[in-house]
Parts: sequence; structure tokens; C-alpha cells
Amino acid sequence: MLSTKRNQAAVHIPDADFVEIRSFLAANVEGILSAIAARRSSEKIDSQDLFGMSGEDSSGVVLPWTLNFPKIPKIQILQKEKDSLGLFISGNPLEAYKEILFYVREITGKDNIHLVLVNKIKKIFTKSGVMMLALDMVSPEYMENIEGIIFPKIAAEYSPILEEAEIYWLVGRELVRKAKSVEVEGSENAQQYEQGTKIGVETMTSFVTGPISLLNKIGFDLAINRRGKIENMDFTVLRTAPEKFNPTDNLANLPLNQKPRLEQTSAA
Repeated sequence: MLSTKRNQAAVHIPDADFVEIRSFLAANVEGILSAIAARRSSEKIDSQDLFGMSGEDSSGVVLPWTLNFPKIPKIQILQKEKDSLGLFISGNPLEAYKEILFYVREITGKDNIHLVLVNKIKKIFTKSGVMMLALDMVSPEYMENIEGIIFPKIAAEYSPILEEAEIYWLVGRELVRKAKSVEVEGSENAQQYEQGTKIGVETMTSFVTGPISLLNKIGFDLAINRRGKIENMDFTVLRTAPEKFNPTDNLANLPLNQKPRLEQTSAA
């Protein structure tokens, strides 16, 4: 509990989820750090009391809490976590988008549509000097990071438009995983392990553009009513608020004989 003697009342963080707590800390971190620095300079700090700091103490330092703060989308919080620590500590940043991905797959019948967050983009040049791209990506379907391979034929098309820390739809096939043998110290036998999942990218587009453009590009003919269900989804809103997606609403006007099965979505 955080408190301030100035108001003679406890400041309670509401029964909030991960997003609200992190947003509160983000809004107050500069004030907290400034107050700590001021207390240190006063030469009256009890080091044991560092985290028991009240709004006003013997050093005369007042810490005004910012209680009116905007909520930061969870994906942005986790991305900052990755930028600071080098990995995602608090969960998969695309977990909340899983239902959207499964819905799109069910509507289109295309299992090779993927939803990914691009962490890093690396240019690779073949021996002949031709460029290809290797993407370090996060997917809601895999526990570990996956690698996207954009082959030379289309690498020049995507190199100028891809951005790190952005979400994309892509069509691609999972490449065969190759087992690699390594010597283990103290063991007579080599240990086998699998390299991470790799996806050969055929085409990509931003999340807010939506997957219909992918289908157009690969020449996939989707029934008009099914196409309309995806076109009516507001991907701009869903980009920052995926929890607002409601598959039941999207299926309301779809004929019974054409409604997709959502067992996979609910099971996920």
C-alpha cells in the first residue's frame, strides 16, 4: 500500500490487473526517482526505509502521486519489458490476440495465416550477394520465439516497409525443423536438440490493414459473406484493445450452414 501523510489517507491502487498496476508505476516512476534522489541529498536517509517512503517525511521531501493516468496497452508494456531486459518476463505479448487469429483462420479456412510480432529484422546476404531477411518473431501459438525467413525473391519488397516492434499478418509455411548434434562435456554421446520453428514467408501486411489483402495477393477467393465478416472487423481498434473482439458478434449475420466451428478458439 502506498500512502501520503499530506492527505492523511492511504492511496490504494484499485483492484487492478497487470495493465493498471504497470500504468500506475509508469506514471509515477519519475516522481519516485526524483524523491529518492532528493532524500539522498538531504543526508537524512535511512537506507532500510527506502521502500517504505511516505508522501512526506523527516527530510521534508513530498511525493505527489499521479492518480489520473492513462492505461498503457499491455503489448506496449511487454515491449518495453523486452527492450529493457532482453526478453518478455510477464507473458506472451500476443496472447490476447490468439482468439482473433483462430477466428480469421476459421473464417478463411487457411491454416497458413499467422499473426506475429516482429522483434528484430536482420539482413542476410548470400554468397552471390543477394539479400534475404531473417525475422525474430513472437507468435501466440508458440512458447519460444520463431524465425521468419523472407527469401531473396521478395526481400527487396519488404525490407523498406517492415518495422521492429510491430504486429503483422503473414502467409507462410512452417519449414522443416532440423535436428542438430552437439557434444556434451562429460558424455560419450552427442545430444540432439531441435532448432527453433522457422516460417517461410510468402507475403505480409500490417495488423491494422487486416488479412484480406493477403488473400487478395495470393489469389484466394473467399465467399462474399465470409470476406465481409473480416472486412467489418476494426483492426485499428483491435491493435491496442484486442480484448474488445467478440467472435459471437461477428458471426451474428452469417448463415447457419456457413458458420465456422469455434471449438479451437474456446479451447485455446
